[in-house]
Amino acid sequence: APYSIASPAITGFTPDLAVVSGSMGAGNRAVYVIYSRDIHSVTIHYLDPDGTAMSTYSTDAMDYTHNYDYEESYSVTSPTVAGFVLDDADGSKKYSRDCCRIIVVLK
Repeated sequence: APYSIASPAITGFTPDLAVVSGSMGAGNRAVYVIYSRDIHSVTIHYLDPDGTAMSTYSTDAMDYTHNYDYEESYSVTSPTVAGFVLDDADGSKKYSRDCCRIIVVLK
């Protein structure tokens, strides 16, 4: 007899077999479904108010991209750029220099 069973959905994980299907023979059959943690990419763009990449001012201020497992915590230290000061009082991760602001955009 044919069978088709959807693998249960588990938030943050992906099964190697979305559906287990086949035909049942005369004996028992075991099928193992292996789940892997989902991977998510975190990208941080360091920009000035005009949208110019901070790497124009310093090679230490290159964009940051890293993959993280589902629910994995992360912490990224913003680069230090000469002549700029990190102003995080409002939680928005902005740099300021005189009248200008460099915005760290989380995507």
